[in-house]
Amino acid sequence: PWALSAGGRAGGWDILLGEKGPQEHYQIILVAYDFCYRLTHVKAVRELLDSGLPSTVRLMGCFGELHAAKCLAITFSVDPPLGDTVPWDAALVHDMPALRWITRCRACETSVWQQPRNGEHWIALSTSEHSRARFGARWDKEQAGREMLEAFAQITRFDLATRKVRLVGNPYHWDLPAPRNRPKGQVGALVDVENSIAWTGDFCIEPTPEGCWQAGSRAGQLLARAIRKDGHLDVGRHLVLDALLPSWEYHFTREGDEDLAILTFTAEPQASAYRGTCNWEQVEKIMEERVRRGDFFDSDHLWLDHLPKTAQQKFAGSMRSRNGDNSFYPIRRPKAVQQGAASSIEDSEVPDGKRSLRVAIVGSGPAAMF
Repeated sequence: PWALSAGGRAGGWDILLGEKGPQEHYQIILVAYDFCYRLTHVKAVRELLDSGLPSTVRLMGCFGELHAAKCLAITFSVDPPLGDTVPWDAALVHDMPALRWITRCRACETSVWQQPRNGEHWIALSTSEHSRARFGARWDKEQAGREMLEAFAQITRFDLATRKVRLVGNPYHWDLPAPRNRPKGQVGALVDVENSIAWTGDFCIEPTPEGCWQAGSRAGQLLARAIRKDGHLDVGRHLVLDALLPSWEYHFTREGDEDLAILTFTAEPQASAYRGTCNWEQVEKIMEERVRRGDFFDSDHLWLDHLPKTAQQKFAGSMRSRNGDNSFYPIRRPKAVQQGAASSIEDSEVPDGKRSLRVAIVGSGPAAMF
């Protein structure tokens, strides 16, 4: 979709499907975005929700509580290929800050970046601690890339001098590989009942394939039972409204996840509590106003990625002085009504499905499919 706007007196939403149209009307919009698959670029989601302001302000303001992991990333080729001398295609790295995750990329004829064609291509990610120590104004990308390549050579036990190793582009700082926190209650979606718009994705549960399935399934159950014949949402029988645009909580620290979720689950949030390159300006304005109102006075947030730079530092300083520099508060138990959210949805009756209502699912990925 190109843009969306509230449908005025008719309610619902008008969605522009191209720069010059056509335009179609839907009663409800469900936005979908998964961190662990990324079949839609997050920038497209941002721009779409920006176009729906002011009717999307509450949804964007809730998502603005995101605190994501951060890391450095490099993509590089090795020629001649390492092949079977490295008997694995992916590795979770321990006790080496310069590297946390390594994966070998399969050859793909349509991938423009995979040059040279006869080379072998790899992607490597650092820990959040490593990126925090090196990223900043005028950071030394060449040195950061060299450190990561040397760590890769040490792990794979090959001599860099015996092969041609070429970085594909500069090392870069990745702001949003995976979220460290999630909305309380895990109902599967952020839902603005008043404006008939919702947002689902793995971030509503956890940034894993299982999180995609759980988020999509719960969001579908919730919306199917809440849609009224007039196209509006009625969740009063299932949940209190606060459970649909809730505050967020940190994931427990845990080990054993061998995918992007490792960046979330294997380090404390303090490791990625620093300024990255997030630039969702509209959300930054919304979150600055929320901070000014005191919305986070009782929260355990260590950092908010979507705040203007000056406000971000002031917020982090106030949270450190309140909680102590080295404190980390694990997940607080949700309120009883939120704990029972998923089961209460499943136990409720499904309303009459004989109606001609249009629900737009915007985005792609497993959560949207489920």
